Amino acid sequence: MAQIAIDDHSRLAEYAKVETSVTMPNGLWASLRTFLLISTNFRKDEANAWAKLAQEKKDDGSPRFPNAEGNIQFWKDMQEDIEEILRRID
Repeated sequence: MAQIAIDDHSRLAEYAKVETSVTMPNGLWASLRTFLLISTNFRKDEANAWAKLAQEKKDDGSPRFPNAEGNIQFWKDMQEDIEEILRRID
């Protein structure tokens, strides 16, 4: 896999658009699909947990967990990506 600097968002966005093929035996394919399906609630629970944490404030009114909003978005984006993967492999 190509090495990409995390701060290079433009290159990362382009890299994310590149199509990649994967070949594997049907047994592995079934295992991958099963894992993606059974981990759905985990991803949803993570997004919900971060949503709850995002509402916590310090005494000064600032967010107790300043990265919570980004983490919520990460889990939502991940779920969308996995739904797209499942559409493509079904």
